[in-house]
Amino acid sequence: MAKQKKKTKLSPEMRTVLITAGVAVFTALLASPVIVELIRKEPTTTPALGAVTLSIYNEHCLDQDFYVDDLLVATVKSGVQMDIQVNSGEHYHYACETGTLNCGSIYYAIWTQDAVRSIPSTPACNPSAPAAINITVINENCQNYDLYLDDYYYSTIYEDETQYFSVEPGAHIAKGCISGTEVCSAWTQQEWIQDASWTISREATCP
Repeated sequence: MAKQKKKTKLSPEMRTVLITAGVAVFTALLASPVIVELIRKEPTTTPALGAVTLSIYNEHCLDQDFYVDDLLVATVKSGVQMDIQVNSGEHYHYACETGTLNCGSIYYAIWTQDAVRSIPSTPACNPSAPAAINITVINENCQNYDLYLDDYYYSTIYEDETQYFSVEPGAHIAKGCISGTEVCSAWTQQEWIQDASWTISREATCP
């Protein structure tokens, strides 16, 4: 049968010595520059996404509900411009006739600065008017580019990425700038009368 060990009882003098030593160690730790710096340091916070202004032009003959990431963000009356605030970054957007599920195409965009969007008219508004056409933009370069169309920033296109947008057929001007800079290509005249594509060419300096 195993013998049970007796518990050692500390004397009052020993308890006093241990408590005094513990207080001294704790006080020394609090006085340490490292500990003081950790106590004073404020907790880090995750920065919020910056907001950008999106100017929506409703060129349609009917009022339109404008959706961003499947959320209704604005009802824009026919012939009216409305400015809304959205977080910068990647988004999907589309427009529907107000109060209905009669919607246009869904488009993807990356907004890093204030941008413009037009809700085009359709032949239903004016049978003699041509329908909007879709333009495919391909960025073959090794840098992100900001796309400008008809003097307005439209979207940021990542390297090796493709985006789509709609315009009314006819003459347009377009250019690309290295994202966030004023290093831009020259404005190019585009005569788009049907669905077309526009390519940002890869530079010789790309790896």
